[in-house]
Amino acid sequence: MEYVEPIILKKFKIGNYILEDIQVYAHTFPEASFSLGVLGLNIIRQFDTSILFSKGELILSKIED
Repeated sequence: MEYVEPIILKKFKIGNYILEDIQVYAHTFPEASFSLGVLGLNIIRQFDTSILFSKGELILSKIED
């Protein structure tokens, strides 16, 4: 288990979308983890999300307020 302090990103671009003032936890994953990072629910909840496992794709459509 590791503890890291959260930071605020003024801008975070994901695909064609830009999110502002997003709280994130930054951590370096070991090379053997097969992961480049993790998207938290604070980001995913802003999108309708589809996962196409056969294609290795995550499709995000921004939910408009």
